Amino acid sequence: MEWVKFFGDMVSSDYSVFSLVVALAVYVIFRLESFYKLFSDYKTNKFNKLESAISCEYMPSESKDLLQSELVDLHLQEATGIKAAPKLRALLLDVYRKHDGQTRLFHFSRAAELLKIEDGQLKERIWFITKVWLFIEFLAAVYICLGFLVILLIWSWEYSLGAVVDFKPEVLTFPFFVFLFLRDSGRLLSLKYVLDAYHEINGQESSTELKAAA
Repeated sequence: MEWVKFFGDMVSSDYSVFSLVVALAVYVIFRLESFYKLFSDYKTNKFNKLESAISCEYMPSESKDLLQSELVDLHLQEATGIKAAPKLRALLLDVYRKHDGQTRLFHFSRAAELLKIEDGQLKERIWFITKVWLFIEFLAAVYICLGFLVILLIWSWEYSLGAVVDFKPEVLTFPFFVFLFLRDSGRLLSLKYVLDAYHEINGQESSTELKAAA
């Protein structure tokens, strides 16, 4: 139980930064339900306003059609998580359906902002410098993760020897940055999965057409 004792000594010591981080984390955890309720109420209110406007008898039919399209778009966005223009979302969902769900919908949602439709084809919409930056973020995440594990091992070794552990509270923020960097750079992986699925489907359809023509 050396880790339990170490954690107790660490908390009882005068680590103001650590205390602040713990207090903030506890506050966020206990307020998660309130934050979620606030966000849910905002979304529900948006849906209710559209439905109310559509059901209004004084609303012109042209405006109702427009609002109904907007409502359908919001429902699709909420259900699929794909935040994109209707045409792009429809194409992504078509690829997802034709690929028999082999590529998770999560990847389509994450890659949507990096894609565009050009000349009727699905293409990536990302600058080379952005690709480089996302790759750097991935390397940084790996580096920080390895550094965090090494520091934990050093602390454990020092404590087991009875030495004074040079605890740095800021090290506890490392997992947070790893999560952020991996979450952001992971969009490149999702982009690859989606484009691979798209090209595979296009290849299969072209092959089918050629066989039919022969």
